[in-house]
Amino acid sequence: MTNQILEKIADKNTHVVFCVAPATRVTIGDAYGIHGKNMAGELVSALRKLGADKIFDIAITADFTIMEEAHEFVTRLGECQECLKKQPQAETRRPHKNSMGSELLGRSCVCDTPATLPMFTSCCPAWVGLIKKAHPDLIPNLSTAKSPMRMIGTLIKTYYAEQNNINPENIFTVAVMPCLAKPMELTPGEIDLSITVPQLAQLLREQNIDLPTQSKSDFDNPLGTKSSDGMFFGASGGVMLSALRTAVMHYLKLDMPRITWRKHKSIMGMKTATINLPNTKLRVAIVAGLANAMKLLPLIKSGAEQYHFIEVMACPRGCVSGTGTPPADDTILTQRRKVLKSHRGTQVRLCHDNTKVLRIYDEYLGEPGGHKAHNLLHTTH
Repeated sequence: MTNQILEKIADKNTHVVFCVAPATRVTIGDAYGIHGKNMAGELVSALRKLGADKIFDIAITADFTIMEEAHEFVTRLGECQECLKKQPQAETRRPHKNSMGSELLGRSCVCDTPATLPMFTSCCPAWVGLIKKAHPDLIPNLSTAKSPMRMIGTLIKTYYAEQNNINPENIFTVAVMPCLAKPMELTPGEIDLSITVPQLAQLLREQNIDLPTQSKSDFDNPLGTKSSDGMFFGASGGVMLSALRTAVMHYLKLDMPRITWRKHKSIMGMKTATINLPNTKLRVAIVAGLANAMKLLPLIKSGAEQYHFIEVMACPRGCVSGTGTPPADDTILTQRRKVLKSHRGTQVRLCHDNTKVLRIYDEYLGEPGGHKAHNLLHTTH
């Protein structure tokens, strides 16, 4: 695997692009005995010394994932104000009977998303794999938005390649991920190779590149400027909070209420909340750990538990405790989450305020949920 990377770097006809996940920057230091530190700057410098042509930040495509997933969610609710403005006479769908146990009206939208609720997040490949194998009847509940890793691979081989007049076939993309399941997502035309944090640390050591002593460098543009919400993707609850903020504030044009989370009465690693909006009371849940998700799914099917939106991460604390990170005790895991949640190093808090993201929509993708964005940034399960 590492030999393949070195061969691609040595090939002058290959444009090698590394992509770094949010959790990677706060876990790679643990491979060197440095805990609770964001080492993004040192990591970028180390990858440049290794021979990477470009280093991009997957946190920016976490912002894209939120823009698309939040749009999909409000569309499933039939409440996408932007779409309703464009289609004031939009034909309504037949009301869809869903596991919320009530009739929800799903209006037509430019992305033609069906109104299937509750909607599940889909950025964790282990969770998606569980649904496909154990509960295939719930596949329509998965968000169709690609994961941040898949989105950045797509944008590199379309938008970035076109902007820089590079043949996509000559681009080799490497994602440094905190997850052993990410290779399940590898798709032609996106990311070519996914490696774990320890694998990268070992590669750097073999090339005599000492990460801790590197000077700090910035990620490359145009895929290097992220929001703090995008950064928080790497921790349990980060996807849900970011998606809710963008759904409520950007698409529904409402003030974001304060959220009070409550531990589930019987399922460990699960929190729930009710969000009071003018026309809707949103019931949402965050689940950490596949064992806990397995306990929840029968309750959803039976109607005993009713939600509009559910986030599931396979690893107990999210990607900061991923199977592709150095081993860590509870103290180190708490430090990782705290650093990831910090706004340091980000100039923008909310995904929908990221001007780099908005510019790419304006210049290339069109509108969130639009035809081109949907074709490039969504998938089928």
